Amino acid sequence: MKFLSIVFCCICLFSCKDDKEEVDCSLLDFANPSLFIKLLDANGNNLIENKVYNSDDISIIFNGYTMTNVVIDNVESLENLIVLNLIGVEGNNIFEIKLSDTETDTLIMNLTVESKYCGWTFLKLNSVTYNDVIKTYEDFNGNFLITIIK
Repeated sequence: MKFLSIVFCCICLFSCKDDKEEVDCSLLDFANPSLFIKLLDANGNNLIENKVYNSDDISIIFNGYTMTNVVIDNVESLENLIVLNLIGVEGNNIFEIKLSDTETDTLIMNLTVESKYCGWTFLKLNSVTYNDVIKTYEDFNGNFLITIIK
């Protein structure tokens, strides 16, 4: 009987899963969602598609860094949208959207840290303000979309 008890204990001991098993982060592909911006006129015409704004001239400035090539022009369902990854810190993050040499808009993304995993910080979008107007954003295939009427 002692022998069976020892065998049973050994089976229980060695068959337990180690909950502290480390995850190989190199096997995971992380990405924060993006915010897409659609610029329309009062009639619903896309201002980038109609060449009111030249997609090559549009850039985004954040914390002193200038991001170029921010307009998607080679994916049919995303054409003529400005794209901005959810980047920044917890709280308000101010972005300057330079539409031309003479026109710059201001976008404020309010973010919170949702979680941290494998050295990545995942952010949650709380609100978007565009030129001092709080905008309602919509789900856009797991990303976010705002429409700006100019």
